[in-house]
Amino acid sequence: MEPTEDRSHEPPGSIVYAVLLVGLDAFKPGDRKSVQEKNPQAVTKLKVYYVGQTSRPFEARYQQHLSGIKAGRGWIRKYKQRPVRLDEGEADFGRGVSPEVRKQIARLAKRQMSDSRVREAKVAALLRAEGFAVISS
Repeated sequence: MEPTEDRSHEPPGSIVYAVLLVGLDAFKPGDRKSVQEKNPQAVTKLKVYYVGQTSRPFEARYQQHLSGIKAGRGWIRKYKQRPVRLDEGEADFGRGVSPEVRKQIARLAKRQMSDSRVREAKVAALLRAEGFAVISS
């Protein structure tokens, strides 16, 4: 049996995080089709965000994605542009996202004990409502 990682020093609860990906026009055709199916409003010029949730510190989870650990289809490894801190207040989404939506996202993203899957889905819905394409579980 493999030794387990000591995570006793990590705070309880989970966060919601995001990674800005390259534009949809730079995706491989099969990946582009998959994103467009989940985001009917998606056009190739839209920004694309990967939204996830984790109990790990944000930086540790991002490094896992880059290393291929628990990386699913590898969206971040293949298409990453930059990580976006959602839980520290004013996330940088560029122009057009209202301060109220930014605050809602920050509240949902902060480390807390509530169901992180529900919060992840709410963040994804808010970003889609703002016109972004979103990849989320």
